[in-house]
Amino acid sequence: MDFLRQHQLDIMLILIGFLSSLVFYTIFLKAAIDKRRSSILLMAFLGIFLLIADREAYIFRGDTSVLGFWMVRISNFLVFFLTPLNILSFNLFLVNLFTDEGKKKEIPVGLQIAKIILLLGMFLIILSQFTGLYYTFDNQNCYQRSDFIIIAYSDPLVALFVQQFTIIKYRKHLSRKLEIILLLFTMLPLAASVAQLKLYGLSLVNISLVWMVIVLYMFTLADINKKAERARRLEIEYLEKEQEQLKNFLKNTALALASAIDAKDTYTNGHSSRVAEYSRMIAARVGYS
Repeated sequence: MDFLRQHQLDIMLILIGFLSSLVFYTIFLKAAIDKRRSSILLMAFLGIFLLIADREAYIFRGDTSVLGFWMVRISNFLVFFLTPLNILSFNLFLVNLFTDEGKKKEIPVGLQIAKIILLLGMFLIILSQFTGLYYTFDNQNCYQRSDFIIIAYSDPLVALFVQQFTIIKYRKHLSRKLEIILLLFTMLPLAASVAQLKLYGLSLVNISLVWMVIVLYMFTLADINKKAERARRLEIEYLEKEQEQLKNFLKNTALALASAIDAKDTYTNGHSSRVAEYSRMIAARVGYS
């Protein structure tokens, strides 16, 4: 924990760079066009801004200048607000997944409940900026937890638990690998939320959340590319089949024409087919196909 506390700002910076590279790659990846692309891109962007805000909150902590005053307040607000918003974007990812690949006509009830919980939590975070419900700042411009901080951590925790229950309930619509990744996405931040209540000064929830965004992001891109490759292969097979059918059609047309011409006279009947056969035999004798 001491190592993480000492190097967590560097870890955040590495995650920001890695996630930014993935976003840049996806924007120019034409194959990644489906409903999940928009939600996974949203998760990535929110993850980047979440870690940037978290780093700034640590960097300007204790800075009593005017810039420090505003940076500490803005960055801490974004840290609290972007966390449930990121989980809400994951909720959107699950909605797209179950209604698209899962072929469900209606949004699962669990995901609707999780959405309401997260929206309520975001409203309370905005309210806390005026009431000090979750945190305040001392004379040294340092963040201080309030008595109701447990609510801020419990809200995303409950939403993740509901999402986890929904994933387990509808796991038959998912591949085994995707099911494991989605469950990890909910379980790791859940464990981090519990740990962070005791370990003050560590951004376990944010780091674990962004890390799972990266894992889910990479899997989704690989899955989309795999589907695009399969679609391309099917298209090629279809074109090859069409070409073969056209070739057979032309061959049958030529045979029908030759037969019609030969049938006009008993002397020429079968002449064209015999000439073709003799030509094939001569070609085979001299080594041609």
